[in-house]
Amino acid sequence: MSNMPNPTMPPPWFDGFERRDFALTQATLHARVPRDAPDGRPALLLLHGFPQTHGMWQRVSARLAQDFYLVMPDLRGYGDSSKPAGLPDHSNYSKRALAQDMADLMDALGVAHFAVCGHESPTISASSRRPPKAIRTYFLPKALAIERPKDVLPTPGGP
Repeated sequence: MSNMPNPTMPPPWFDGFERRDFALTQATLHARVPRDAPDGRPALLLLHGFPQTHGMWQRVSARLAQDFYLVMPDLRGYGDSSKPAGLPDHSNYSKRALAQDMADLMDALGVAHFAVCGHESPTISASSRRPPKAIRTYFLPKALAIERPKDVLPTPGGP
């Protein structure tokens, strides 16, 4: 029997990341974040779509982590994040509220400048909660979100 890794087996999920809960103003968010503090790599906030969780990024996280400080939360109401009762006007589940959660999460991590990447509406909304120079937004069609992120994400240090 060989000690060589089996190339048909997927790599371990989220090596180098830890699970953390962040008690924010309006919700508690569960996220995978690097075990190490930000180290000069550009920060990249990866947002899942409906009906997924941060787990959708498991196949690309190891590769992206080589160049980016990755933050992968479960949005409010999804996965292991809190699920507050909806208000009559649904404002606590609005895109604005979800975007504020992301801004608060990045503040809790001490990250002032970051890019956002996802493949559904919260991605674009998250950029509205920061000054334009503090954030870049990348929107991936669903098909690209898992299969070809390296072809559409920015080069670290590049535009």
